[in-house]
Amino acid sequence: MIYTFIARAKPEQFVTEMEEFIALLGKNEYDRCSLVAFFEPDPLITTHAGFVDRFWQLLQMLHEHDRQPSLERTPDHPFWEFSFGGCEMFVVGSSPTYVQRRSRNLGPGIVLIFQPRKLFTDPATSEPIAPEIRHRIHKRMLAYDGMSVHPDIGFYGHAANREWKQYALPDDNSPETGSCPFHTRTPLGRIDKSLL
Repeated sequence: MIYTFIARAKPEQFVTEMEEFIALLGKNEYDRCSLVAFFEPDPLITTHAGFVDRFWQLLQMLHEHDRQPSLERTPDHPFWEFSFGGCEMFVVGSSPTYVQRRSRNLGPGIVLIFQPRKLFTDPATSEPIAPEIRHRIHKRMLAYDGMSVHPDIGFYGHAANREWKQYALPDDNSPETGSCPFHTRTPLGRIDKSLL
């Protein structure tokens, strides 16, 4: 894993850090790495809804400043995944606002984990990671969280699955019923620091 810390006063640093991460993925020694971005704790984020809003603002900001945006699919497609610099990534949102879902609470600030799609493929066989491995992970989550796996957790590419619903899960097991807050490419503009 590669780690970075993003200060509240410097949100533009996140774009630079993502660009550097994508460049590192092109080197053999880093090609199976994830990026863990720790954000300085924000006293204004006091509710889980506030975290979810910030999570999507951060992904939208990255997309707006992406020099190689992927525009082929929308979040309502079973093969859509967030991408930056041409690299598709599963994003895990963690926040101190998670109380019941303890596995998504990694400390006093928001933490985003970017896992390139290739990490979900067995490097020896080039096949998707076996379902039994996913079941083992889910069993560990059940033991740690004390609650069942969220009903929106699905399998990439399955017709009913939408990856975005798994990124910033609710703190309970209520399913996501709305539409994705993320929108593919809007005009490139300045980073609005009031959003971060």
